[in-house]
Amino acid sequence: KIERDVRDLNVTLEHRVRERTTELDAARAALRTILDALPTLVAYWDKDCINGFANRAYGDWFNLPPDQMKGMHIREVVGSDAYTLNLPHVRRALAGEPQHFERELQRSDGQKLLHADIHYLPNVSEGSVEGFYVIVHDVTELIEARRRAQLEEIREQQVRMDRLASLGLMVAGVAHEMNTP
Repeated sequence: KIERDVRDLNVTLEHRVRERTTELDAARAALRTILDALPTLVAYWDKDCINGFANRAYGDWFNLPPDQMKGMHIREVVGSDAYTLNLPHVRRALAGEPQHFERELQRSDGQKLLHADIHYLPNVSEGSVEGFYVIVHDVTELIEARRRAQLEEIREQQVRMDRLASLGLMVAGVAHEMNTP
């Protein structure tokens, strides 16, 4: 009877494991679909700076299929110059400090410039940093809109100053005429 109960328990446990594995696989596939649909670059790097995940946008930016990127060192993906530039942020993220900074990024093919809002978020498990997530938002349109607004404001100020200068010249001319017999 005990042996049969143990076998029944094993069957029940195996069935539960299969169900939970199926649910986990479905959740993982849904999450992957959502992350791949985002225009935001999303990746995960372990404590040795080895890629564990990258979404489609991240792969597109670096001209690498996300599955091929898995297992690569961050330097191989982003290039030595970008790696050196970001290394202080990487080190702080791996020390458990979330990082947020803005930077202009140039694609490896040199064709596109991106104004990026970048977050490095530490992955802390049981008090130990296991790696960090990278989230890169393209804020190029926002930056360019701000620049256009600033340029327009400068133009408007210049027009106002020109009008005031013209008005000043006109007032000076009228005052001269009034003071001249």
